[in-house]
Amino acid sequence: SSDQIYQIGGTEKFRIASSTATFAGGLTVGTTGTFGGNVTISKADTPLFQLIDTTNNISLLIGADNSNTFFRNSAGNMIFQTAGGTSALTLNSSQDATFAGNVGIGAFPTAGYNLDSVRTTNGYSIVGRHASGGQVGIHNSTADNGIGTINNYPMTFFTNNSAPQMTLLANGNFGIGTDSPDGLLNLKHTSSSS
Repeated sequence: SSDQIYQIGGTEKFRIASSTATFAGGLTVGTTGTFGGNVTISKADTPLFQLIDTTNNISLLIGADNSNTFFRNSAGNMIFQTAGGTSALTLNSSQDATFAGNVGIGAFPTAGYNLDSVRTTNGYSIVGRHASGGQVGIHNSTADNGIGTINNYPMTFFTNNSAPQMTLLANGNFGIGTDSPDGLLNLKHTSSSS
């Protein structure tokens, strides 16, 4: 069978073949006018673009809701791939993310760095914090760099997931073997007789 061709003013705009449909320009759904994209979907409440794998009953949604845009899958992992189909980022249903390569924050990562956080101004490049407690960060500047707490919490040091073995209080007191040093340097040794 021959293709069905739709023209405007003698210029082909849309063609339907046996297994494909081809648009000569952009496609707009749900509104009139052009918005600069090849495919524009406009709807007042959560416009969605959906890709469906009917064999495996899974789908990918691309949409907008209120002030957010989103990608959403119906099942399985969401995988972002580079050219050639190589997986670069995988997100699972528990919201865990696995990067196949190095990760750069603020810049592309330096070769050999699994995580490379780059700042162009003085400040904390990485911060770890409890939602309602202590905060520890890595501070970078052109003059000095350091690791420390950001709020009024002590900085502790430990090995093998143990209790604190060394503690630096917010007032500058440092304790070894105690988490409550009462002087600039407080060493506490616990000995046991055999």
